[in-house]
Amino acid sequence: GLTAVIAYKTGVFMPRLMVAAVWGVAAFSAVYGCMLLSALFVRSAAAGGLVGLGVIALGMFASLRTELMEAFSSDLAREVFAVVTYLLPPFVAAAKQAADWVGYESISNGQAILQLVGMVGFGLASVVFGLVRFEKMDF
Repeated sequence: GLTAVIAYKTGVFMPRLMVAAVWGVAAFSAVYGCMLLSALFVRSAAAGGLVGLGVIALGMFASLRTELMEAFSSDLAREVFAVVTYLLPPFVAAAKQAADWVGYESISNGQAILQLVGMVGFGLASVVFGLVRFEKMDF
C-alpha cells in the first residue's frame, strides 16, 4: 500500500517495484502467521512480538545456512542446524532476489517462485495450526 501511495504522489510508477512490495508482504505473512499462532498459546502481545523477532532472526540464519554450517565442528550440531533452518523461510535470500529483480538483474524464476510459495505456505501452515488450536479451546 505504501509503495503505491509513494508511486502515486511522486508520479514515478515502476511495476517491478510493486511486485517487490508484494514479495515483502509474502515474507511478512510467514512472520505474522507465527505471531498469530503464538497468540493462541500465550495471551501476550510481547510474546507474539518476540516470536516474530525470532522467526525473522532464524529466517536470516536460514538464508545463510550453507555458510553457517561450515562453522560447526560437530556433525550432530551441523545436522540439527541444517534441519531446523531448512524448515524456515530464507528472508535474506528472498530480499536479495527481489532487489535484483527490481534492478533488472537476472534471477532464477523457479527459485523465486519457490521462495514465494514457501514463505506464504509457511505463514498459512502457522495459521492452520492456530485454527486447530482455536477449535480445541474452551471459552
